[in-house]
Amino acid sequence: MSSPASYVETAAAEAYEKYLVPPVFGPWAEFLVGLAEPRRGERVLDVACGTGAATRLAAQRAGDAIGVDIAAGMLEVARRHRGIENCVIDWRCGDACRLEFEDSLFDLCLCFQGLQHFSERERALEEMRRVLKPTGRLIVAVWAQIELTPGLDAVRLALEAHQIDTNAFRRPFALGAPHALEALVRYAGFTKVEVTLHERLAHFASVETFLQALSVGSAASRAALQQVSCERGSGFSTDVQQRLAEFVRPDALIFPYRSYVVFARP
Repeated sequence: MSSPASYVETAAAEAYEKYLVPPVFGPWAEFLVGLAEPRRGERVLDVACGTGAATRLAAQRAGDAIGVDIAAGMLEVARRHRGIENCVIDWRCGDACRLEFEDSLFDLCLCFQGLQHFSERERALEEMRRVLKPTGRLIVAVWAQIELTPGLDAVRLALEAHQIDTNAFRRPFALGAPHALEALVRYAGFTKVEVTLHERLAHFASVETFLQALSVGSAASRAALQQVSCERGSGFSTDVQQRLAEFVRPDALIFPYRSYVVFARP
């Protein structure tokens, strides 16, 4: 039995890995690592790695990688993952705003859906630039405006219709303005900054499955959905179902997630 000092709470991370990685973050990780094109022998850093979907893919291409996240629970779930072969991954608990690496160490730095959650975004980007080699490259992805991801926008509208505060729910979309995003990366000292919009389809078994995934797998959406009382829960679900009618298939709910992707050089 683990001692209290060594115990790490993993319930939230396990829910994230189970309910949101397969339909959303896993496919995005595969797409974005493909864009990043890590090469054998390159040193790769994944900042805000979560449960490691992108870290594992990058390590399989490069041979090894380091994944950093501030949440110990996320890293514990990442370490448990099976099926990682022919590569080495170093999981480290740390703050993106204070990376504990020497200067000019990495060829590639990845940050997928983490930057918008940092308390000091420009500082975090400056740290990523510091640890990159002069010839290195940065790949950052942040969700586009919530209105461009219809599944989540339908939930937002339903929450507002039920007079529930959506500030926390909208937080993951805080960097959804491409010009401001580009300016932020340039302010941190990066050059040759390119911002492009991409989309991937998310597949859920049903609207109910989608709402369950949000209610347990994401901190931002969990806080909002917990405010939906038992008395109005069925009405809320029906509201979301109606708003997503055009995306409902006989055996699935399918809608696009849209994200801005930044490519930059130190």
